[in-house]
Amino acid sequence: MWEQRAGTIIGKLSDDNKDLRKTVDRLEKEWRDLLRTLAAFEEERRLNLILDKERYDEVLEAAKASSSAKRKVIWFLSASLVATTVLVRVTGM
Repeated sequence: MWEQRAGTIIGKLSDDNKDLRKTVDRLEKEWRDLLRTLAAFEEERRLNLILDKERYDEVLEAAKASSSAKRKVIWFLSASLVATTVLVRVTGM
């Protein structure tokens, strides 16, 4: 009777051990999947930061170009106004 009971307990422990091993294997797989997902998110975040910096640089260059263009337009308009004023005074119109 004790031998049968001991055999039953050992069999149950063996089954429990197999179930635990399966659970541990499943959890290890899920953990690896989570780490891969995290690595992918980190890579995406890093790429987004690079793209954001590139966009910032592009906007900064465009702003500089726009500012330069505005200065050229203002200079041209000022020169035109001076030339028109001189022309009006010289011709007496």
